[in-house]
Amino acid sequence: MEINQKYLENFSVSGNLFRESFVLRKDDNDLVGKTLYKIKRIISIENFDLSKSYPISDFIIFDNTIRYIGKDSVPFLTEDEYWGKDGDPFDLAEMKKFHVKCPYYSETYLFKKQLLITYTFDPFEDIFKMFETNSLKAVKEKIKNKEDISIVVYGDSIAAGMTSSELMNREPFVPPFFGLIKKHFEEQGINVEITNNSVIGMDAAWGINNFDKNVPLNKDLYIICFGMNDGTGGILEEVFINNIQQMINKIGQRDVILISTIMPNPDAMNDSNVRFVNKQESYLSYLKGLENEHIAVCDLTTFHKELLKIKPYVDLSGNNINHPNDFLGRCIAIALLRMLEE
Repeated sequence: MEINQKYLENFSVSGNLFRESFVLRKDDNDLVGKTLYKIKRIISIENFDLSKSYPISDFIIFDNTIRYIGKDSVPFLTEDEYWGKDGDPFDLAEMKKFHVKCPYYSETYLFKKQLLITYTFDPFEDIFKMFETNSLKAVKEKIKNKEDISIVVYGDSIAAGMTSSELMNREPFVPPFFGLIKKHFEEQGINVEITNNSVIGMDAAWGINNFDKNVPLNKDLYIICFGMNDGTGGILEEVFINNIQQMINKIGQRDVILISTIMPNPDAMNDSNVRFVNKQESYLSYLKGLENEHIAVCDLTTFHKELLKIKPYVDLSGNNINHPNDFLGRCIAIALLRMLEE
C-alpha cells in the first residue's frame, strides 16, 4: 500500500496540517478541542477511521480552539470517561488487570473519540529543525546514493509500533514510524530491510539480556528505543545508560539513533498511586552524553513536551497512558527522516 506523502510533510514549514488528531471535551455546555496552530482555514474534519466527514459549518474557530456548534451527534470525551469512571466494560476490566487506576486506558476504544482535522495556518517556526544532526554519515551517504539500507529497530512497545492503526488492523492503516520510513524510502527507489524484535513492556535491562538473540549485527542503522518503562519503574539513570552503552558496544562502529522517549500521561497512575511519569526525562542528558560521529539522539522527550504545552495528552495518544497515536507516530517518522536526509 502506498502512503499518502502528506503524512510525512513537514507541516510546520508548509503551513498545511493533514489529519491532526484532536478530542472534543465539554467546556461548560460546549464541546471544545485544541489544534497545534491557529487555524487559517479548515479543509476537512473526519472521524477516526475516515468513514464520516463533518460539515465545516458545524465548527467555529478562534486561534487554535475549535468549538462544535452542530446539531448532530459527534464523538466527544466526558470527564468520567477520561478518568476511567465510565467507559467500555472490556477496557475498564483491562485497567484493573494491568493495575491502571487512572486515567482511562484503552487500545481499542479511546481512539474512536479522536477527530482528524486538515487545515492551513501561517507557519512561523520549523519545529523539526531540532532533529538535524551531523552524525550518521555512513547511512546518510547510502540514502543519498539510493543504495539499499538495512535498519534494526529495538526497544519497547513504542518501538514495536503500538498503537498505530496499521498494527491495530483498522482504518486508516497508518504504519508505525518505522513503517512510514520504510515506505518513504522505497517510494524513492531505495530498498529497505527492517528487523524489529521489540517487545511490549520491556526495559533496557531486558534489551541487553536478550540482545544477542534479537539483534543482528552489521546492519546500516540501529534505532534503539527504551526509556518509557525504565522511567516508570524508577530505574536509576546510571543503570539505564549502562544497559544502553552495552548495546552500543555490541553494535560496534555502526550508525545508531538513540530515541529519547516520549512522555507518559502526567495523570497516569497505577492502583498503588504510583505515577507513570518518573525518570523518563532525566535519561535525556545521559543519552546525549553518548553522542559521537556514529551516534545521535532523537530527542522526542523535549519535542513531545513542547506539543503537550498546546495539546492535551489524549489528542496525541493511542492508549491515553504511554503510546503514540497515528499523528504522533507520523511526527516521530518526520523527526527521524530529518536526521537521516541531508
